[in-house]
Amino acid sequence: MYELKRIVAHPLWRRTFGLLLILNLLLYLGVQHMNLPVKREVYLHWNQTIQKEVEDLSLEQARDTLTQKQAAVKLLLTAVRMQEFGDEEDLQKHLLAHPELVSQLNQMTTDEREEIRGEFVLLNLWLQRIEYLRMFPADLQKIQKQAKLMRTMGVYQDPSSFEYQNLMKAEKDFSRLEGIPLQLGQDEVLETVMDHPAVLSGLMLMMITVVLLFDERQKNVRPLLWATSGGRDRLRIHQSYLLLLMAVLSTMVFFGFLFPAASLFYGQSLDLNRFAQSLERYRNMTAPMSVGAMVILMGVASSLGLYLFGLLFWLVLRWIRHRQAALITVLGFLSLEYAAFTKLQRQDRGAEWAVVNFFSLLQWDPAMRRYRNVSLGMGLWNEKTLLGVLTVLILWGLLLILRLQGKKEIKIRHQKHLQSRNRVKIQRDRWVGLEWKKGLIWGGGGSGVILLFLILFLWQLPGTTLTPLERVSEMYSKRLAGPITEEKQKELNQWMQENREEIEETRSLPSGDPLKAWKIENAHRKYEALNLLKERMDVLAKTKNGEIVPSLPYRVLYGDDVSGVRTGQSLLMGVVFVFLVSPIMGYEKRCGTLELLKSTSGGQRPLLRRKIMQVVLLSGGLWAIWTGWELYFLWKSLGGLEGLFASGTSLSHVFPQMGDHTVMMHLLLFYGWRFLVLLAGGLGILLLGLGASSTLVTMGLALFLLVIPTLSRVSWSWGGLLALQSLPLRGVQFLMALMGIALLVAVLDWRWRRYPR
Repeated sequence: MYELKRIVAHPLWRRTFGLLLILNLLLYLGVQHMNLPVKREVYLHWNQTIQKEVEDLSLEQARDTLTQKQAAVKLLLTAVRMQEFGDEEDLQKHLLAHPELVSQLNQMTTDEREEIRGEFVLLNLWLQRIEYLRMFPADLQKIQKQAKLMRTMGVYQDPSSFEYQNLMKAEKDFSRLEGIPLQLGQDEVLETVMDHPAVLSGLMLMMITVVLLFDERQKNVRPLLWATSGGRDRLRIHQSYLLLLMAVLSTMVFFGFLFPAASLFYGQSLDLNRFAQSLERYRNMTAPMSVGAMVILMGVASSLGLYLFGLLFWLVLRWIRHRQAALITVLGFLSLEYAAFTKLQRQDRGAEWAVVNFFSLLQWDPAMRRYRNVSLGMGLWNEKTLLGVLTVLILWGLLLILRLQGKKEIKIRHQKHLQSRNRVKIQRDRWVGLEWKKGLIWGGGGSGVILLFLILFLWQLPGTTLTPLERVSEMYSKRLAGPITEEKQKELNQWMQENREEIEETRSLPSGDPLKAWKIENAHRKYEALNLLKERMDVLAKTKNGEIVPSLPYRVLYGDDVSGVRTGQSLLMGVVFVFLVSPIMGYEKRCGTLELLKSTSGGQRPLLRRKIMQVVLLSGGLWAIWTGWELYFLWKSLGGLEGLFASGTSLSHVFPQMGDHTVMMHLLLFYGWRFLVLLAGGLGILLLGLGASSTLVTMGLALFLLVIPTLSRVSWSWGGLLALQSLPLRGVQFLMALMGIALLVAVLDWRWRRYPR
C-alpha cells in the first residue's frame, strides 16, 4: 500500500497521468472532427432522423423506405452539382425531366446544400448497414457451402493437411452464428473507440510507473533495502500487484473514458445488449457475443497486455542499471513491434507472426475482426484463443522469473565501481574519457532511437492528398516537362481543342445516362487544368530560363500549406531532438560534479567545447537522416534528377519569390538553413539545461518553446519547427541564423563561467 501511495503522490506520475488523459481525449475528438464527411451538426441531425424513421420497421421495409428517399435526394443533389459546375444546358434538361425540383433548387441556401450532402452520405451509410444485416444469413450459408465444396477439390482433399482441417474448423465455427438475432443501430461509438490507439497512453503511464519503482536505486539505498528479507520478497510481490493495478487503471481510464466522450460527440448511447455481429466489422467473429461482453473482453486483454509490458520493463530495468539505456532498449523494441504490427495487419498471410507480435496482445480488435487459424502441435488454434493462451503463458513465465530472482541473495558486484561513484577523481584523463563515453552512449544510442522512431512515420513515403484538379494538372505537366518550345505549345493547343470536343460530346449524352454527370465533371476538370497550364506556359515563355517542371514533389515537401504528414514529421524530429540534447548538461548536475569539474584547468572551457561538439554531432545526425529521406522522396517522385537543374523561376507558381538560380541551389540553401536552425535549437536547449533545475524541466521548456508552437502554427516559432520547412530563403535569414548561433555561444560561455551563480 505504501508503494501505491508513493507512486501516485509523485508529481511526475500525476502530471503525466493528467497530460495523457487530456491528450487522449483531445486526440480522439480531433480525429473524429477530421473524419466526419460533413459538418457535425448536419451529421447528427440526419443520423438521428434516419434512425427514428427505421427503428420500428423491418429490414425489408427500412431498405425500401431509404431507397426511395435516396433516389429523391440524388436527383436534387445532381441538380445542385450541375448548378455549381455551371452546366446550364444539362441543368435545364434535368429540371424539365423533374419539374418538382425547380422550387426546391431556387429556395435552397448554402446551409441547405450542405444538409443535402449530409443526408445523401447518411442514407448510403444506413443502406449499407441494412444490406449487411439482410445478407448475413445468406453469407453464412455461402461460407459453409464453399468450405464443403473446397474439401472435394485438389490439395484440400487430404484429411491430414492444414487446409482440410482449416475448412472443417471454419464450417463448424461459422455454424454457431446461425439464428442469432442481429439488430440495426448506430455503430459510430463502438467503431471509433476501437479504432483509437488509447493503449499507447497506457504504455506511457506504465513506463513512468516502472521508472518510479526504481527510485531507491537513484538514491543509492537499494543495497540496504535488498539486504532485508522483506525488501527481497515482499517488495517484489507488492510491486507486481501495483503493476497489475496500474494496468487495470490505465485501461479503465484511457479506454473507458472514451465511451462517454464518443456518446456525447455522436449524440447516441452504446447498446451493450446487441450482438457484436450486428456490426459489419465483426462479421468474421465466430463466437456469439454481445457488445458488452466484447468490450469487457477487450478491456481484460488490454489490462493483461499492459501488465505484461510492465513486468517486462521491470525486468529490463532490473538487468540494465543505466536508466537511459533501458529506455532506449524498450522504446526501440516497441517501435519495431509497432511497425511490424501495422505491416502485418495489412497482410492476409503470416498469421503466426501476427499472433506473436507484442501489440497483438495489447489490441485484440484486429484479431476479433478477422478469422484466422494457426497450425500448432496436433491441431488448429484460432488466433483469438492463441492470443489469450500466449498472454497467460508469458505472464506466468515473467512472474516465475521474478519469483526465482527474489530467492537469490543480493550480491554486490563491481565493488570497485560502486566505491568509485562515491568519490570524484579529478584526473583529466578519467573525466574526459567519461565525457566522450557519455557522448557515445547518447549519440549512438540516440541515433538508434531516431532510426527506430522514424519507422512509425516513415514506414511509407508520405501520401500526396491531391484534389482531382491537381492530379490532372500534374499529369499534363509531366508530359510537357522541359524547355518551352513551339512544338509543346502546339501540342497543348491540340489537347485543349480535343477537350472542347469532349465537352460537347458529353453534353449530347442522354439525360438518363448514369455516367453523364461524372463525364461532364471530368471534362471540365481537364479544361481547368489545361487552362492553368496554358497560363503558366505563357508566363514562363516570357521569363528567362523558364521551364515546365513537375511541381507536386516540391509542393509536398516545401510548400507553405503544412500538411499533416510533414507536421507530424517535424513534431517527431523536434521531440527526438529535445530528448537527445536535454540530458547533455544535466548529467554532471544530477551527479553533483559539474561545479567541481569546472574548477579544474581542463574542466572550464574544454568541457563546454565537448558539450557543444555533442550538440553539433546530434544535430548533424538528425539533419542527415531527415535530409536523406526527403531527397530520396524527391528523387523517386521525379524519377531521377530531372528538373533539379532548371531555373527557380520554373516553380514561380508554387514559390513566387524564387530567383533565377537553379532549383538545386535553392535546395542547398534550404538544407543549409535547416542545419543552422537545428544547431541553434540545440545550443538553446544546452543553455536552458544550464539554468534548469533538472533534465525534465529542460525537456519541458524546450518542448514548449520549439515543439508546441508547431501545433498552433504561430509564425514566431522560427527555431524550429515551421522554419525548418520555409522556402524560399533570403540571405538575411542566413545572416540572422549565424548571428543567433554566435550570440547563443557567447551567452552560453558567459553563463558557463558564472555557474552556479
